[in-house]
Amino acid sequence: MRTSERDFEVEIVSWLTAHGGYSEGVDRSFDPVSGLDKSELFEFLATSQRRSWDRLQELHGGDSARARAAFLQRLVSELDRRGTIDVLRNGVIDHSIHIRLAYFRPAHSLTPDVAQLYAANRLTVTRQLQFEATSNGRLDLALFVNGLPVATAELKNPLTGQTVEDAKNQYRTDRNPTNTILGRRAVVHFAVDTEQVAMTTKLAGQQTRFLPFNKGNGGGAGNPINPFGHRTAYMWEQVWRRDPWLDLLQRYIHVDRDGKTHTRDGVVIFPRHHQWDAV
Repeated sequence: MRTSERDFEVEIVSWLTAHGGYSEGVDRSFDPVSGLDKSELFEFLATSQRRSWDRLQELHGGDSARARAAFLQRLVSELDRRGTIDVLRNGVIDHSIHIRLAYFRPAHSLTPDVAQLYAANRLTVTRQLQFEATSNGRLDLALFVNGLPVATAELKNPLTGQTVEDAKNQYRTDRNPTNTILGRRAVVHFAVDTEQVAMTTKLAGQQTRFLPFNKGNGGGAGNPINPFGHRTAYMWEQVWRRDPWLDLLQRYIHVDRDGKTHTRDGVVIFPRHHQWDAV
């Protein structure tokens, strides 16, 4: 039996990379300043939008490094202004060139061209992500879509004496809510143990409010017994799996700006598990 927090982490990542449509991200390719996995981002652009990317490079005198730096600056500005969800859904305009940051499944059946673009999405899960340049603080898991972080997770294993409540407390006390990935990039943060899941879309120190992301158990709280593994295996086997996760990002997250211009001034409404499951 796997009893440590690290074992739990390895188990989740192993499932996602073997069955969930992910590859494992590399910690050193993450840039804490921009809050992006630059390696995955530019690999996605080069493989999915070669013509557009070549055109951008031409506008920078054919200098690839200069084009990357300029586009990164543009992307960071748009992410800070509009938020991750809007940028993923609608892309950015740079020098009058429309650059997509993700391809989602259309409502109708996939044509070969659309299927090829959808398949170009690069979903990665990174373990022990060093999220600050000035400290050794690490996140247990971070989920990325084409280099853009969309979720973080802190994991606990009750067999070591720690539970989901300790994961919540870690976010409240040890995670700076103004940090780039935690405060401006990732859409949702999960506290996960082998029995229960909770989530929040906004870190605010001790005032951080978590909501249950459990399935329910016989009309009550928690999760039912899973004869094949952990009670919370539905997180990585169902919710985080490539197709449903991309669909959730495309359809089921609402940003209520209440007339304000910046996403960070609004409220990100992430569906509870029973809401997502019902739809």
